[in-house]
Amino acid sequence: MPEDTKNSIQYLEAARSAINQRDQAAKEADAQEALVQKMEKSLEKERAAVEESIGLMIKKRRTEVEEHYDSQSEAVQNDAKKTRSRREKARNKGMKARMNEETAEVRQKNSMLKNEIHRLFQKNKIPRYCNTWVFFALHYPRKPREILFFLACLLVVLGVLPCGIYALFLSQKGSAYLALTYVIDILIFGGIYLLVNNHTKARHDAALKETRRLRESIATNEKQIEAIKRVIQKDTNETMYGLEEFDEKLAKLEQDNADILNEKKQALDVFDRETCESIRREILANNEEHLAQLEKDLEEAEDRLEKLREQEQFWGRKMGEKFGNELGTEFMDVEKLDRLIQAFRDGAANMMEAQEMARNGSEKK
Repeated sequence: MPEDTKNSIQYLEAARSAINQRDQAAKEADAQEALVQKMEKSLEKERAAVEESIGLMIKKRRTEVEEHYDSQSEAVQNDAKKTRSRREKARNKGMKARMNEETAEVRQKNSMLKNEIHRLFQKNKIPRYCNTWVFFALHYPRKPREILFFLACLLVVLGVLPCGIYALFLSQKGSAYLALTYVIDILIFGGIYLLVNNHTKARHDAALKETRRLRESIATNEKQIEAIKRVIQKDTNETMYGLEEFDEKLAKLEQDNADILNEKKQALDVFDRETCESIRREILANNEEHLAQLEKDLEEAEDRLEKLREQEQFWGRKMGEKFGNELGTEFMDVEKLDRLIQAFRDGAANMMEAQEMARNGSEKK
């Protein structure tokens, strides 16, 4: 083999070695860069986990502080609720006693009036059912409500009832049965009304009118009693009910609750101002060694990546400086360099001839 051919092959083998060195450095650098990215994500994940742990711990401890004071406040409020309930019962009891006292005279009058009606009924042997609102509304209607009741009874007895019976049972038999129904209805209810009227009103008219007057007096007194009760219920002065002990306790409980809420505010202010930072320092200290090791490993991995990139650049520059001018970018490839080497072994006289043979894939003629 001529000396020039031998030197050319050695030159090309050196170029091929440089390319291999560059590619190997690039491959290792790429793998190292992927490792660095993975380590960066892992470090960020660990840092985020530490921050999350700090957040959860702060939230937990703050909730514990709030619950401590909230439970005390709730206990005080429950006690106040019970005290208000007992106060209301005592107030109602005192109000009831006051109502009984202030209406005693009027109630005594009503009792006397009822006794008088009772004696009147016994003396005249009047049936007890006559001492009812319905009886007086039917036989002595005077007030608007009584007159309306009397008219309603007439409407039912003389209108609704006979027409209803006829429509349900007798409509198929002709209108004569409607007239018959009216006659029977009037005879039955009219007869009952006249019978009661003759047995009571006709015999004891004066006594029943006196009863009517007494009942109206009783009704007037009942209205007076209700008016007295309403005045007492609306009266805001509660000094006569002996509620001072309840009021003092409620005032103390309200102050206790205000103190608890103030202490809670101060405790939360201290927590936000000091305890939060203390928790952060404590958790960071517990994870400091682990995070420091991860940061150190990442720094070492970045240093190795930097060196691998420098090697890649070194071999890239060396290829360009030593082989680029003669080979060009076309043949800066291992496979094509192998073709050039084979071309020289096949008899190429120079580099240009070897490149032409490598391009055409042919041997020298």
